[in-house]
Amino acid sequence: MKALDTIRFPKLKNLERDMHERQSDDVNQFRLNNNFKKIEDAIAETEETIDKVATEIRGEIPAMYDYVEDFVWNPTYKYRAWNSGFSEMWIRSLKLTKAITTAVGSLYKATASIELPSGVFTSVATCTCTIETESTNGCWAVVTGLSTSQVDLMLLSADSATIDLYCHLHITGEWK
Repeated sequence: MKALDTIRFPKLKNLERDMHERQSDDVNQFRLNNNFKKIEDAIAETEETIDKVATEIRGEIPAMYDYVEDFVWNPTYKYRAWNSGFSEMWIRSLKLTKAITTAVGSLYKATASIELPSGVFTSVATCTCTIETESTNGCWAVVTGLSTSQVDLMLLSADSATIDLYCHLHITGEWK
């Protein structure tokens, strides 16, 4: 911003100007320099203020309101951590190929485990799972185990088959 101090009010040739007009040039140059100094000071003050805004806003939000403190969006999972400590995650697993061949009554079953990213949850509360498959054999999942590091599933099908599938998980818990 120091470059603003070097800007000069345009002067006409002194020979074509009388004494009053030349004095006016000096007054205009003084005013121009003062205005640039005010702009420079305002910019410096604004930059200082911008750094304080996040802290001030956070202090103004009443405790009864919750807000997202951290989030991750990537191709495999989405995650939000709320100020209250609540966290939630959506996962689409990589393609799994599962042989669902163990008979249980009139159904067939297999097991699967989906690992969770580390450090996301300090405790977990709920998990729901839906199955996406390219197969004509139907398949559904039951959550049989849930921890901060993995979700265990029992996959069920009406037919004994090897199925390519994706698991869609929604997990809730605490992060702090």
